[in-house]
Amino acid sequence: MKIGILDGVLRQPWETLFDRAAALGFDGVELGVSADDYAASALWNAQGRQSLAKLSRDSGIPIASVCLHTFWRYSCASRDESAR
Repeated sequence: MKIGILDGVLRQPWETLFDRAAALGFDGVELGVSADDYAASALWNAQGRQSLAKLSRDSGIPIASVCLHTFWRYSCASRDESAR
């Protein structure tokens, strides 16, 4: 079994997240993208994704998943039709 950690739990910027996760013994990280600033996320541009891939490779910690926190605000299961 492998154990990963959500970036928000470590409260580290992505530039230091991977090394911190490795130092703590985690096997992977989950990158969280908030609804408020998703367009500013490194995941939304090629250079940012290349940078994240390098951080992952250099630390030996894979990006296990991406959490779109926007679903806490905009749920496809919402009773409010305008939120769906």
